[in-house]
Amino acid sequence: MAEPQGFRNGPARIAGLLPLEEVAERAARLGITLDRVLQALAWIAFGDITRVVSWDTETLTMTASGDLDDADRAAVAEIIASAKDQKIYRVKMHDKPSALALLLRWLDKLEKLKSEASNGEQDDDDGEDPREFLIREIARLRARRGGTSGAPPGSAEAESPEAPARMGVLGAD
Repeated sequence: MAEPQGFRNGPARIAGLLPLEEVAERAARLGITLDRVLQALAWIAFGDITRVVSWDTETLTMTASGDLDDADRAAVAEIIASAKDQKIYRVKMHDKPSALALLLRWLDKLEKLKSEASNGEQDDDDGEDPREFLIREIARLRARRGGTSGAPPGSAEAESPEAPARMGVLGAD
């Protein structure tokens, strides 16, 4: 049986996550850029099935794949044909709401960055890896809780800054 793998290159490689440098190298090697990702999302988000197929009550007519542009081809998720006569009876497009939501999140981030840059505000990011911060905070909370034998503090204790951190499932009180 294979041994589970722990930290390979120190704490930067936590739970199978790759260091940013390694991810950037792979992305460059594969030709993955932010522009290409956003373009593919836009093609899916703004895809129009009527450019791919047309239909009436009796027939479904496909546009030849050679006549489709890159955006329309990218928006098609699946084409299903009958096993008996190979006649296409279903065309499925990629999920537009998910692509639109992702694009909106990107645009929101860009707007925040622009407003921070114009206001001269600094982000409170100190360059620390967020995973390292979380690991340290969880360890601190565990150590703080260690002396209470798991019992939640009383109401007077809970107010003091020295009170152990409560940990548990929400709504389990």
